[in-house]
Amino acid sequence: MSGLMSVTGSTGGENVRCGASIADIMAGQNAATAILAALHHRVRTGRGQWIDIALMDACITALSSMNQIYLTTGRVPQAKGNTFEASAPGNSYPASDGILVISAGQDSEWHRLCHVLGHAEWAEDPRFLTVDSRVAHRRDLDAAISAETSRRTVQELLDALLEARLPAAPVLHIDDVASDPHFRDARQMFADVEHPVLGTVRITNECIKMSETSPYIRSCAPLLGQHNRDILAELGYREQDVEQLERAGVL
Repeated sequence: MSGLMSVTGSTGGENVRCGASIADIMAGQNAATAILAALHHRVRTGRGQWIDIALMDACITALSSMNQIYLTTGRVPQAKGNTFEASAPGNSYPASDGILVISAGQDSEWHRLCHVLGHAEWAEDPRFLTVDSRVAHRRDLDAAISAETSRRTVQELLDALLEARLPAAPVLHIDDVASDPHFRDARQMFADVEHPVLGTVRITNECIKMSETSPYIRSCAPLLGQHNRDILAELGYREQDVEQLERAGVL
């Protein structure tokens, strides 16, 4: 309902949802930011305040660049696959053994890409001279780039593109990320914890890194009612009271 799905999907094809629970994550981050701001305000003024966070609002905010196109020009943005709205080239391109994303929308980047792909003449092609003309002839542009990238491997392309200081990255799958030494070890993006039923399980770790107080995953999400007795004991309930609540079906 936020409009996010309307600009996600292939051009002229079916609209698709984001593959991750993006609304939940963004709203949670917004809530954490708001809580920190409210705590700071309370320290300064002594006054608390209500915080109102909506998943829908989080998605609408994430669409700020798309919203601005409509608010400024009246044009309703549509799904454009993996291309960028206002620049070209920028898309996912086939290699001989996979897919990678390349962005070279600015003129200086475009000229470097032409040389990396061995087609300096593209920079003089009237269809591709400016950002606007490249956007207008995006289909021809992407077809020419794809024909060249498909001749090389992902790694060959990445080596050449990154050496030319061009934004490029492979399209990794979940198993690629989970087993990648950088994400798995250096960034510690996955952690092993004990599950009360499954034993040791690996889950996604926190993404925030801090020098003194880095957050970390302490445990799995609790099972339904797993901590009932602990919580009620802290609230002063006696053991026999808890047992009575369980027999009555309250817990």
